[in-house]
Amino acid sequence: HLLADVSVPAHTHLDPHSGLGTDDDQYEQEVAAGYKDITSASPNAQIPSTFPLAVPSGYPATYNPELSSLFYNLAKTAKQYDSDDVNGTSSEFGMGKYRSARNALTPGKTVSRAEYWDTDLGVLSNKRRDLVLGTDYAIQALGEFRIYYYQAFYDDINSSSRAVRVFYTDGSDESFLNLDETAGDVFNEPLHNIYQPNLEARAIGYTAALYQLFWAKTNPTPPPPPATFHITSIRRVVNTGPAVELIFPSESAATYRVQHSPTLSPAAAWTDAGVSATGTGAELTITAPDPVTQGSYFFRVVKM
Repeated sequence: HLLADVSVPAHTHLDPHSGLGTDDDQYEQEVAAGYKDITSASPNAQIPSTFPLAVPSGYPATYNPELSSLFYNLAKTAKQYDSDDVNGTSSEFGMGKYRSARNALTPGKTVSRAEYWDTDLGVLSNKRRDLVLGTDYAIQALGEFRIYYYQAFYDDINSSSRAVRVFYTDGSDESFLNLDETAGDVFNEPLHNIYQPNLEARAIGYTAALYQLFWAKTNPTPPPPPATFHITSIRRVVNTGPAVELIFPSESAATYRVQHSPTLSPAAAWTDAGVSATGTGAELTITAPDPVTQGSYFFRVVKM
């Protein structure tokens, strides 16, 4: 729940809202109305295997770095987007462009540039300046074809008699004296066509990654068997004459011989005990003579 929550821009911006009154977050309303539109098969819902943003230094050393990356990257992604009352941090999804105002463009055409004009009784009279794509305006062509205005530009043109003039690549143009500022409406298409496919889908993928991390931490993969085997049990037996039984895991068809030495020093001279056996792929027991004349003796098994 906490991880999915940081996919909501209002949460990463600390933008207050309440589901109990009239100040519910508009994105949460959109998701509640159409959450089934996004599934694990949707674009952007894949389980992340790498994270573009490194968790900054200074977070507690006791925190799990993989868990921290999940939260940090999803939260930073959501923070790029506008919430109801706070601008997102990116020009692509934020800076107030989805909340302020927009105008519908002519379908089938391509915008080449936009200009800012004064008007005289609603008629274009004097060009103020060229508008800057990504700073003053953005063209939205996914799910709709509209020009959106960033908050800084909207604050300048709002409640004025100025106009936006859009030029198309075919040489035609059109002007917008009145901006579409309908409360609760300007945000709708971006929420459905941009926010949900990007943020709800990522919440699905990141939550799946959280489950994977939980499983990996609670069900660790057993370490691979050692490249060399070792004796797992040894006991002395007397019913076959003084002897010892050496028990160890064996490889199928491998040949094993027993050696002994009175010392474990690095320069120890190991003597062949004259006993060998063929591995079965399971635990194997070899019985070797016990040189009782010695005060102490060490045994080892060698794979040939």
